[in-house]
Amino acid sequence: MLVEGQTVTLHHLLPEITVDGLGTLLKDIGFIAPFVVKSMEDHSISLEFSHSNIATVAFSLLQHRAAFLFARPSGPISPARFFQPYIIDLTKAETPEDTVNNLTASKSCPPALPDSDDIYGDRGAYDDSGVETTDSEASVTSVREIQRSSASSQKYHSRSENEGLGKTLRPPDSRPRVVNRLPNGLSAVPQPPSRASISIPKTLRDASASPSPPPLAPGTENNEPHIQIVHLPRAANNRARRVLLPNKSSLPIMTVSMRADFQFFHRTARHRISRYSMPNNYSDRRHTSDAVMIGDFAAVGYRSSPCQVSLIHSREGRPPSLTELDHKPHLAAHNTHAAVAMSGVNCLAAKKATANAIQFFTGGYDRSIRLWSVTTPDLAAQTERLTTLSTIPHALAFRDRMLLVGTSKKILALDLGHLSAKPVAAQLSNSIHQIHVHKQAPNVIVLEASIS
Repeated sequence: MLVEGQTVTLHHLLPEITVDGLGTLLKDIGFIAPFVVKSMEDHSISLEFSHSNIATVAFSLLQHRAAFLFARPSGPISPARFFQPYIIDLTKAETPEDTVNNLTASKSCPPALPDSDDIYGDRGAYDDSGVETTDSEASVTSVREIQRSSASSQKYHSRSENEGLGKTLRPPDSRPRVVNRLPNGLSAVPQPPSRASISIPKTLRDASASPSPPPLAPGTENNEPHIQIVHLPRAANNRARRVLLPNKSSLPIMTVSMRADFQFFHRTARHRISRYSMPNNYSDRRHTSDAVMIGDFAAVGYRSSPCQVSLIHSREGRPPSLTELDHKPHLAAHNTHAAVAMSGVNCLAAKKATANAIQFFTGGYDRSIRLWSVTTPDLAAQTERLTTLSTIPHALAFRDRMLLVGTSKKILALDLGHLSAKPVAAQLSNSIHQIHVHKQAPNVIVLEASIS
């Protein structure tokens, strides 16, 4: 008797065993899975099931009924005895007939492996011990006492000839288990570790609930980022827009709001320098679109405002100065989603800063991209139109000779050395708000995108 995949093969069957008899036997037990007769020879039948797991269950059930399939008892087999379901009574004493039937089944079919449905090994395993004796009619093994491997040993009664339809009057933890001696060359199946020996890793929630972080080893530094919160002055209908960091470590950090309020913070102490503050008096409506740092200058772009670009010059030991450029190269363009025409700058990108001039790019609502050149210290501005796109640019970034343009869900790469060439486009799944590049890592591009 063996099982291979979805097929269960029975050899040396009794002449009285038929396919219908096997089906009736399985149904009486409660096993109603369909099967197909794959092959049928003299005293051998191969049954094919729909799944290997179902075949394994059928193999186990037939294995425990081996006394009726492979060995003939001392008396004749009656149909009523073969097909009648039985109720197991574990409180009844074991009879000699039960002993002979169980031992004959154990001898007539290959031994079964131990039950392992208890994955933690709480109930322990069973072992067998005993001696073999010879009966007058057949050589059978004597009854072996089943013991738990744990500290408390308990004796169980052997199984009866049939388990019935599975609806037996026994407690769920009192299921008997019979373990036979394994053949030579086969070792016992290793038991899984107990629940106490299993180490369960901490979840993220448990780790976050730890009262204190573990101590650092001697000679190591804490590289975790230190977060410090500073508050900006509040204003009506205003919110933060950009945080700018000058190249010189001695210059303060600058913040730009949507309503063109400029605040400055000490680089190391992180406190706000109130005497450097440049609040907007709101006499003229201003709407900040973008801001970028170019050397010691901060260029701020506006839309639908009195000016399109203003420059803030930061110097050591002196308050910053604000200069509004009179040049307005970006023309007004009508937006189909707005009731009024939009004009001004929508995005900026720094190019370079020298001792006598600074250069930066602007993308306007008129869909044009322009290069600004501002001389210092007189701050005279000149612009050059580089190209006009088919859509409004939303973000700009400059790297080497390449200008990256974010337009909704696309990034266009413009070669400034060949402006007549068609831009290389990359399709994205999210809308782009900002593009960040740095000279220390020219091949790395950081995108700020919307979630949806």
